[in-house]
Parts: sequence; structure tokens; C-alpha cells
Amino acid sequence: MKKIINDKLYNTETATKLYDYDNGLYTTDVNYYSETLYKTKKGSYFLLKEGGAMSKMSKSNGLSKLGGMDIEAFSPEEAQDYLIEHQAIDVFEFEFGFLDEA
Repeated sequence: MKKIINDKLYNTETATKLYDYDNGLYTTDVNYYSETLYKTKKGSYFLLKEGGAMSKMSKSNGLSKLGGMDIEAFSPEEAQDYLIEHQAIDVFEFEFGFLDEA
């Protein structure tokens, strides 16, 4: 998928996939939802969100609900917060360095 945000192109085909999350349902399930964090060749981060007709990605066509997908640009700080929220410690440390131990 490709999307232009603030005059910059975000492209899942040329970016590096860093982290995947999904809710464990089949992609054909109307409640299916997934997120994938990417990093572009120039170091920008973005999140690809996909979901079924009953997920938070649902859209109405006037007659029924449909699933959808979208790209959201992330700052480095938002990418860090996202990885911490999902406890993706190995990915966080690879991208941003080691955290101090308690």
C-alpha cells in the first residue's frame, strides 16, 4: 500500500517491516484487526492498519460496512511508545538502544 502524507510517500513495499500485531482472528473474520510498524529507507516510521467490517477500520458505503486499511505516519517518539506499549523489547532495543534496568 502507498499513501502520501504531508507531501511524503509511505510505501509498504519499499519500507522495512519492524513489528506485526494482530488480534489472532482470521483475516476473513469481520472483527479481524492488525497493525504493522514500518521504517522507510530515509528513517521515517509509519503504521499500516487493516481490519474487517466490524473492526475499528470499518467504513460504511451507505448500504453496509466494509473493512479497510490505512497508513498513519509516526514520529520516532510515537514509534518508541508503540513498541513499549506492545512490549516489543527486542525491536525497541534494535531500533533505539537499550533501556536502563530498574
